[in-house]
Amino acid sequence: MKNYVKSLAGLSAVIFTLSNSMFLPVHGEHVRNIVILGDSVSTEQSLGSEEKSYVECLENYTNLNIQNFSQENFMTADVLECFHQQDVQEALNNADMIILAVGEHEVTDEFIETANGILETFGITDFPDIFTANLEDFGVTNEDQLISYSNQLATAIRKNQSSVEENLQLIDTELNAYTNAKIIWQNLYNPLDTIENYDQLSAKRKLAYDSILNPAKSTISSINEVIAESAQHHENCQVLDVCSEFAGKSYLYTNLSQLDANPNADGHAKISEMMISQASLSRMGDVNADNLINASDAAEVLQHAASIGAGGEGIFNDDQKIGADVNEDGIVNAVDASQILCYAAAAGAGVSYTFEKADQSELIDPDPTQPTDEPELADPDPTQPTDEPELTDPDPTQPTSEAVLTDPDPNAPVELPVI
Repeated sequence: MKNYVKSLAGLSAVIFTLSNSMFLPVHGEHVRNIVILGDSVSTEQSLGSEEKSYVECLENYTNLNIQNFSQENFMTADVLECFHQQDVQEALNNADMIILAVGEHEVTDEFIETANGILETFGITDFPDIFTANLEDFGVTNEDQLISYSNQLATAIRKNQSSVEENLQLIDTELNAYTNAKIIWQNLYNPLDTIENYDQLSAKRKLAYDSILNPAKSTISSINEVIAESAQHHENCQVLDVCSEFAGKSYLYTNLSQLDANPNADGHAKISEMMISQASLSRMGDVNADNLINASDAAEVLQHAASIGAGGEGIFNDDQKIGADVNEDGIVNAVDASQILCYAAAAGAGVSYTFEKADQSELIDPDPTQPTDEPELADPDPTQPTDEPELTDPDPTQPTSEAVLTDPDPNAPVELPVI
């Protein structure tokens, strides 16, 4: 990192000149505090230890305060109950943005439970194998038999539709109390749309799969209409159309082949990308809001720092300052510019780079009213004895242990060494 800062000295003059003609956009919303309510779609469930949920991506890519009240087992009724919890109410009252993502599992959980029973009957592990494998290996001699299984799955998908829609409307009513916050509704995606090699299926197997797919589309479409209507009830509300983004590519963005409807790492990354773009969030490092983090951003950071150093007010608005302070030390300077260049270099090489945060413990002045760990240095009490002995003048009447040095007797013979 120090080497990068030093290398900026040679680059700063060039990119500073280039930055004079750069357009600095003004972000529309001043978003600081985000509250998320939802189910496991907004958690890290189903992800590997090194993989990140879209919430974690937002935390890494933006310098915002995010409170996530989502839980893996939450249904719409659980999210509705959250509005009556004190800690959630306090968070919502201070929120600049509220993100809702709930309902997905009430559609898919019944389906997954039924599908697991069918897989157990066949003795297979991957859901698409019901439609793509050699069915004779599983004791199915006629493809028409697949329709009976499809009907069971279609019934499971429809089971909770009415209760989900009713609870979403009640959640919509609760949102009326938070008119100062921007609201982002994530609509439901269809994890069944579609299996990877659908085009290679026989006509009867396509019919069997469509007997599940069409009810899923109908159910999810109806629920998403309720979400869209809710968005219209609030002046500052948007729908994040995850359904359209995932359409026809759900096998890329979910784990449905293992009967897990949660987004995989690619799905979470896609949702994060959509959220940052649509909600106009300030992305760390992207100070000019062109969806790129590169030398242009580093140049503007240096220009801002130079303006401040010369006694000016800088060139950034509040949102841009948040995006520019990539190490979160409260100062926009060459250190931030160096990290932005590191990010750009890593991106160009096709590798990832995470902005390094400053050590917050070194950024806080100690409270002078609090005791310190260092002992106070006090003057010794003159009335108390000390461990050190007092130095006194010797008694001239007493003999001393030191030998007395006297002049030699000049009349005594001198013994010379023998050579």
